[in-house]
Amino acid sequence: MFNLKPGTMFREKVFIGKGKPFITLKSDPSNPAVIVWNDTAMTKGKDGKVLTSRGSSTVTIESDYFIAYGIIIKNDALPAKAGDKQVQATALHVTGTKAIFYNCTIEGGQGALYDHQGLHYFKASTIKGSVDFIFGSTRSLYEDCSIISTNKDITNMKVAQEGWASESRINSESGFSFKNCTIKGEGKPLFLGRASGNFSQVVYSTEMDSEIVPIIWEKGNMTIPKSGIYYGEFKCYGPGLDASKKAGWALSLTEAQAKPFTCKSFISGGSWITPLPPADP
Repeated sequence: MFNLKPGTMFREKVFIGKGKPFITLKSDPSNPAVIVWNDTAMTKGKDGKVLTSRGSSTVTIESDYFIAYGIIIKNDALPAKAGDKQVQATALHVTGTKAIFYNCTIEGGQGALYDHQGLHYFKASTIKGSVDFIFGSTRSLYEDCSIISTNKDITNMKVAQEGWASESRINSESGFSFKNCTIKGEGKPLFLGRASGNFSQVVYSTEMDSEIVPIIWEKGNMTIPKSGIYYGEFKCYGPGLDASKKAGWALSLTEAQAKPFTCKSFISGGSWITPLPPADP
């Protein structure tokens, strides 16, 4: 376990490779340490080539059994302007499996959280970004989290079409479940984009502060997906729920139907999700 001094700012990029499993980064949630950098997808690396969204991440986790507790992971690149291309500013990129994030804040711009692949658990954390800011092909459970879109521009669909979103398109093992979360945004509605491909599953049991609209952005056109995607809602509430339900995109699930998505078994968590790290003596 690596204890990060409370309140300390680490202005650097962090990379934890595949050969370093079972690493824990821990700080104090009441005065968290901050890991921050400001690369974008168009930043050029040492080889003169642009980094792309993967390379722009402040923290990259390729190892398995990683745990972060009480830290802020941030990309503070300047916000993109409407019409800009390749402006991803990723804070966290996770490709290792069985990763846990407790009481963390993940904040960036477009593509803030690249929840790429594996099994992941986010507990009591905040994920904050602008466009397409939760995306990947993983299978993740978000529990007691705050999901916040900072994207205000909903008239320029090329920017707002993925106001907060998921991309889950490898197979039926991919998916996102949001349990007891709060979903809110500065622009309304929030566009759920890129949930497309062979099969996707996204289930909400949350407070909806804003209407959620699922879309696919393809070849310059924005359309509501018709098939191949499983959206469900269970005991959602809040001002955004009525409008979302009227759109007819989400199935209202019974408790029995929702259970496989709202339990830790959704990510086979019984064998690897550990309790919160103990407090320092």
